[in-house]
Amino acid sequence: SFYLVNAYTLLGIINKNRGFYVSSLDFYLQALNTAKSINDIPRESACLNNIGSIYQLQSKHKRAIEYFNQSLELEKKLNQPLQQSIRLYNLGECYKNSSSFDLALSYFNGSLVIEKKFKNKEGISYAELGIAEVYIALNRLTDATLVLAQIEHSIGENQVEESIIFHKLKGALALCKKDFVAALNEIHE
Repeated sequence: SFYLVNAYTLLGIINKNRGFYVSSLDFYLQALNTAKSINDIPRESACLNNIGSIYQLQSKHKRAIEYFNQSLELEKKLNQPLQQSIRLYNLGECYKNSSSFDLALSYFNGSLVIEKKFKNKEGISYAELGIAEVYIALNRLTDATLVLAQIEHSIGENQVEESIIFHKLKGALALCKKDFVAALNEIHE
């Protein structure tokens, strides 16, 4: 059954990466049911998180939030702070994409606290990027500027994805400030 959970999960990942969300969801649900049947709580949590990510990709944020919250509760019981941080970040993304910016900030900050405690550079960068994006959406440009300046000094060379998001946000911030030259320069970064 342990291998069956992994097999269903891999099939879910493959289908998700191909854009076949319905098939992916079906495999993730099979993995979830199998994990529950063997009382494998860590894999059950991972399955719930994976299901939430499919709903998030489909912009079904309310459903995604339900699954991320279920996974978060299991991670709290398992006492897995870094896994909790991932769930908090995912919840922040859902609330941000639903324009519930205060909730998004709360979840991103919760994730940031955990990531800083464990000195996880990548996790810190993602949480701060989420916070900066919310500040831009709220037109809190000074706050966004401060967070982006902090990220700029801490982002590493090998953090390619984070660097792309960082420059996208710097460009968006420059557009909000009507600095079109700076915005264009960020696109070329």
